[in-house]
Amino acid sequence: MNFILRRFTTDSNSFNTMLGNSYTLIKKIDNKPDEWKRKLKLYWPDIKDERADRIIAIILTDKSFLIDAPCYIMTENGATFEKI
Repeated sequence: MNFILRRFTTDSNSFNTMLGNSYTLIKKIDNKPDEWKRKLKLYWPDIKDERADRIIAIILTDKSFLIDAPCYIMTENGATFEKI
């Protein structure tokens, strides 16, 4: 089963990105503040503090994605697998 990251813009456009058949999700809400900052710096060492404050999740596949707005992880058949 493949997973797709579905993001929406403020003008109601949607963007779908193929994540592949596995991914790792790290949510800000599940980490203590110091742990979260350490993980952000680990995966995105050059991130600026003003951007880091807006990030709510990190998705890891063969690439890394920083998530700064609510989005969904969908299965390839269109079912919602996880809401971020």
